[in-house]
Amino acid sequence: MVTLVQPSFAAGEISPALYGRIDVSKYAVAMRTARNALVYATGGLSNRPGTQYVGPVKSHTDTVRLIPFEASSDDTYVLEFGNLYMRPIRNGGHILETAKTITGATQANPVVITASSHGFENGDEVRITEVVGMTQLNQNRYVVANKTTNTFELTDQITGANIDGSAFTAYGSAGKAERVFTVTTPWNAASLAQLKFAQSGDVLTLAHPMYDPRELSRTAHTTWTLTTPTFEPLITFPTGVSASPASAGSINYAYQVVAVAEDTKEQSLPGIVSTTAITAATQANPVVVTSSSHALNDGDTIHIAAVVGMTELNGRRFVVANKTTNTFELRGEDGTSHTAYASGGTFARDFTSANTAAMSTTNTITVSWTAVAGAEKYDVYKEDHGIFGFIGSSKGTSFIDDNIDPDLSDTPPQQKNPFRFTNNKPSCVSYYQQRRVFGNTNNKPDTIFYTQTGNQSNFNTSTPSRDDDAITAALSALQLNEIRHFIPLNDLIVLTSGSEWKINAGSDVAFSASTIRQNPQTYVGASHVPPIVVGGSILFVQDRGSMVRNIGYQLESDSYVGGDLTILSTHLFENKTIAEWGYQQIPHSMIWVVQSDGTLLTLTYNREQEVVAW
Repeated sequence: MVTLVQPSFAAGEISPALYGRIDVSKYAVAMRTARNALVYATGGLSNRPGTQYVGPVKSHTDTVRLIPFEASSDDTYVLEFGNLYMRPIRNGGHILETAKTITGATQANPVVITASSHGFENGDEVRITEVVGMTQLNQNRYVVANKTTNTFELTDQITGANIDGSAFTAYGSAGKAERVFTVTTPWNAASLAQLKFAQSGDVLTLAHPMYDPRELSRTAHTTWTLTTPTFEPLITFPTGVSASPASAGSINYAYQVVAVAEDTKEQSLPGIVSTTAITAATQANPVVVTSSSHALNDGDTIHIAAVVGMTELNGRRFVVANKTTNTFELRGEDGTSHTAYASGGTFARDFTSANTAAMSTTNTITVSWTAVAGAEKYDVYKEDHGIFGFIGSSKGTSFIDDNIDPDLSDTPPQQKNPFRFTNNKPSCVSYYQQRRVFGNTNNKPDTIFYTQTGNQSNFNTSTPSRDDDAITAALSALQLNEIRHFIPLNDLIVLTSGSEWKINAGSDVAFSASTIRQNPQTYVGASHVPPIVVGGSILFVQDRGSMVRNIGYQLESDSYVGGDLTILSTHLFENKTIAEWGYQQIPHSMIWVVQSDGTLLTLTYNREQEVVAW
């Protein structure tokens, strides 16, 4: 009698195409079928444990996504993103708001709950507990309908039908109604599949090509705030900048002043002088602004604020062009899709000037400004042939120029926000080398945008550029592939729709516009499913299919290489796509894969032990 020994199950379930391939080394440790089973990296096999019911999604007709959020190593959340909402899940359940006390419940169709000043809105989801008498309501979740100040009706969370309480036990006393904590979001259900995210501290940045980027911040279990970042320096710029000569003359000198943050050393935009009223702005290309006797010159840079109606202009810097006595154009600003101008608004130049005779140590110009909260000092720049160069710093609110030569290699920051307007919204986000990294707008699908070093909402630049300036860099590829994902390791790994890239600055060199190196590694292409990092390996779903591939650093070639992880189990992926997946690091390094038909696969992956088991 022949006895066959199965030494382990470390190859998982293999494809029928391999049933006759006894020459394949994995054949001896493989299985024909592994249903509702888990394979361990040690080679063992066990039944899959059961699942835990956490709660219903808000809508059972729309797609939802579950996104992880890690406040700390022992305090984690799952964020349920659905159609225009987000609900955090923690410790096995949705987070609930402070309970409202129930004082009545009717034996009627529908049940009407009385809770004084409950504050609920129609469509809110509530959980009811601790009711005495009408206990049929307890531990269930309902949707609020026909609310008044002190009452609301109950409808079924799934079907929307009224809760018929006519056969329930009569209400006796007590009871609590707790609303499921919900944050309103801009993303509809159809857009969720392409929603990309990256977390830093208690802030989750989310990106989608049809929406402005958003920051979701958490300060408590029921305190989550969704905001749109402004992408400008956190420290404000000085106002009331002026220049006073010791004696009047005919030579004009111009100055700019920027505030420097005490903690981060971040520079503000140049300060502004006194404001002038705006009376009109056209929905044209370019925008034409009306301001009586404005005294501006072509080439001046101005700051616009407080416009009513055409708010797209507010808080931005523009270069003046084609000025007349009472009008001027905003160079390059297409206002055809802006909101119509209604009223108000001001502009202010970002530099000040003074006329004096030739300067000396006695014939000086004093530059002054208002103080800025949080400023450690102020840097002052003087114009020379159209360029502002550094002449010194002050810890106070004034600076004396006694004929200091400007350093034109050190210039003030220039405002830049690459994500303004339609088709300029980034599709993906991450962090690398103390910079926040965005990529892939509809207009520039192969371009990466890096913020300033240490200033993760600042895209300002200087001329000539500094090492810590923001960077904009397109991939120098043979074909135009859209960027899908960033994975920050020792290098920044970029996955596109057709290739994989390694980006760094080389050894012992600061990462900057002058040192950035971009090198293609493989030519495969990734789908929109977020990649997973297991140890030093990156796992991703190949574009236009369900093939799972890995890519990892190989010292011998100083490059990133990988292979197909589904080659032995292709039958599990036929006529299906991978919708989502998640990594369970402890205890057995398993990846849970949700397929388009609702089935769930597990992949046991251990690169060191060469275990790839589906």
